Amino acid sequence: MSYHRGSPRVARASCCAAYHAASRGTGRFRTSSSGVRIPAAGRPRFSVAGSALFWYLRPVRRSVVAPLALLLPLTACRFDFDPVAAMPGDTAPDAPPPLPVLPCGAPAQFSAAGVTGAGTGSGSGSIPSLTAVAATATAGGYAVLAVDGTGDVHGLSYAFDGALLGPRGVDAPVFSGATGTVAAINTGDGILAAIAYGRPDSVGTDLVPLDAQLAPHGTPQRYSAWYTLDSAIAGSSDGALAFIGGQSNDDVMAKRVSPTGVDLGPSRKVIDGAEGISVATIIPAGARYLVTWDATTPSPNQVRAEVIDELLSVVVPAATINPGAMFDGASPHAGYAASADRFLLAWSFKTSSSDELWVSLRDGQLAEQHAIRLSTHGVLPRVAAGKDDFLVAWKDTNTASEIAAARVRFDGSVVPLVVSGNGRRALGWDVTVRAGQPALIWIESTATPGVWFDPLCN
Repeated sequence: MSYHRGSPRVARASCCAAYHAASRGTGRFRTSSSGVRIPAAGRPRFSVAGSALFWYLRPVRRSVVAPLALLLPLTACRFDFDPVAAMPGDTAPDAPPPLPVLPCGAPAQFSAAGVTGAGTGSGSGSIPSLTAVAATATAGGYAVLAVDGTGDVHGLSYAFDGALLGPRGVDAPVFSGATGTVAAINTGDGILAAIAYGRPDSVGTDLVPLDAQLAPHGTPQRYSAWYTLDSAIAGSSDGALAFIGGQSNDDVMAKRVSPTGVDLGPSRKVIDGAEGISVATIIPAGARYLVTWDATTPSPNQVRAEVIDELLSVVVPAATINPGAMFDGASPHAGYAASADRFLLAWSFKTSSSDELWVSLRDGQLAEQHAIRLSTHGVLPRVAAGKDDFLVAWKDTNTASEIAAARVRFDGSVVPLVVSGNGRRALGWDVTVRAGQPALIWIESTATPGVWFDPLCN
C-alpha cells in the first residue's frame, strides 16, 4: 500500500523520508489518533533495484559506495512496505473521516409541526392524515417527504452535527397537487423527488430537484401520462439515474434522466402490459437495477422481478418470486446488498384468514437461496440493504405503532425487531440506508406529529 500522494516533488520527499526511516530499522509511517504522523514498525519490501543497492550499502562497503546513496533518493527511491496491524485510532492520511450514524438503542425524535392533512389513502398507516412518506439518506443526514390528504408535499431535512442528528429544515413547501405517492433519492448534488400529480387521479409524474434543505434546486420536469407509485426512480453506482412509469397501453417503460430530472434519451419497455402490472418499482443494484412488479395475469397474482443494466436492457430475465402461489401476491419491494451480491424481495398475500408477509433471498442472478415467512399478519413491506443484513419493515395492526420489522441476514436467519416510539400509531414510514446502516423513519400520530429515526439494532 502507498501512503505517498501528491506532486512528484512531494512524492520524492516522502520517499526519501521513508528511505531514511528504513535505514534506521523502521519502514512505515502511521497516523496516530491525534493526527501526528509517526514511524511504525514494519519490514521494508524493496524493488529488485532497491534491494541490490541496499545489499551494496552494507556497513562493510559503505565507504566505497556511499556517494551512490546520495543519488538513491533522486533516482531509485521506489519501494513500499508490508502492511502491519493497525493501531487503535489509526487512519490512512488521505482517508475521509467515517460518516456519523444513528446510535443504537436511542431512537431520535423530532417535532413535525405543520405536517397535517385530512386525506385518506392506503400504505400510510392507520390514521388517514398522510397518504405517503418517503425518506432518503444524504451526505449530511436525512430528508423526509410527507404527502398530506390535500396533496401538499411537506419536506423535512435533518443533519448531523458531530455525532448528533438535528433538524435542518422543517416543513419546507415542496409541492402542491400531489396524487398521493412520492419517491426521493440522493443524487450527490441534492435530492430528486418523483411525485405523482393530478387530483383525484394521477395524470403524470413530476421530477422535482431539491437541495439539501429541500428548497428548489432547478426546474421541475413534467412527464405527462407517466404513472408511478413509490420507488419509481433509482441511481446506480455509475451515477446514472433510471426512472420507470406505467403507460396508457399498460406497458412499463424506463428512461435515463439527469440528477435534475432532465430526459436523457428515448425510453425502453421493461415490462409488457400483457402481464397486467399493478405495482412496479425499481432499485439500484450496483451498476444495474432491479425491477419488481405485481402481475395480475395469470391468476393468482404473481410477484415478478428482472435485472436491467445501465442502458435499460434486460440482463437477467424475469423470474417469478412466488411460484405455485395459491393467493394473490401484492406490493413487492426489494433491496440489494452489494457486499454479498444478494437481493431480498418482500411481498404480502391475503389468505383465507390473514395477510402473510414473505421474503425471498436471492443471488445476483435471481436464483433463490431462502424463502421465509416473516409474519402471519403483515402488508406493505419496505426493504433497505445494509452492509451486514437487510432491514424489512411492514404494516402490522397487531402492534402499538402498527409497524413491525425484522433483520434478515445474508444466510437467511431472521432477527425480529420491536418498533415502539411513544406507543402511538404511525401515520407513514419508510426505510433507507446511510453509511451502511439501515434505519426506519416514521411519523407518529401525536398531537404534534413526531418524526422518529431508529436503526433498530436490537
